[in-house]
Amino acid sequence: MPVILSRITSEFDYVETDEAAGQRYVEAMIKAISDRTGTSEYEDHRERVRHLAAALPEAIHVRCGDNPTSESEFLSATLVPGEPILFVYESLAQEIASRPLLQRLAGALGYKIVQWEASFRGAH
Repeated sequence: MPVILSRITSEFDYVETDEAAGQRYVEAMIKAISDRTGTSEYEDHRERVRHLAAALPEAIHVRCGDNPTSESEFLSATLVPGEPILFVYESLAQEIASRPLLQRLAGALGYKIVQWEASFRGAH
């Protein structure tokens, strides 16, 4: 995690971090998996919970950008070791405005941007 944070810090003018928020996020993930799977005997469910529990101490929420007062040009994500980085956007306008930042971040980290769009269509 220190290498990723160092690269983010070198790429953007401001970086805010919050360890407690990152850990709450992972705790919520663990709870959601546990609630959904109940007393599941599937090893993959137990392994996923073990992985998240081990990553919990290093989880950190990051907000970064070039202008700390901008209401749309920033990136916000919780970094969890061994997990993809999932960005949270407050609005479509913020997602569009922050795309250049996302491209810079991906370049700085050597990551590939993957966009996944889900749509729900009820059964007829």
